[in-house]
Amino acid sequence: MEIALEKNSIASQQKLKGLEEFSAEQLFFINYAFSWCTNQRPEAAIFGAVYDVHSPPEARVNVVLANMPQFSNHFKCQPGTPMNPRKRCQVW
Repeated sequence: MEIALEKNSIASQQKLKGLEEFSAEQLFFINYAFSWCTNQRPEAAIFGAVYDVHSPPEARVNVVLANMPQFSNHFKCQPGTPMNPRKRCQVW
C-alpha cells in the first residue's frame, strides 16, 4: 500500500470538484476506506463477527490505517489517538 501511495502522490496533484479540501494523499486513503464500505443490518454484522474468519470491514480500514504513519501525517492526527497510536505494528 505504501508503494501505491507513493505512486499516487507523484502522479496526481489534480483536485476533484467538491473535494478540493483534500490532498491527493488524503483522497488515496479515503478511496481505500470507501472500498470497504458496507451497509449491513446489525444482525448480519453480529453473525459475521461470530462466524466469519475475516476481520470486519471497520477493522480492515481502521487497523491498517492506524498502523501507517503516512495516514496520521497526511490527516494530522494527534499522537496517542486511535488513528495515531504511540505503538504501531509493522508486518513487512
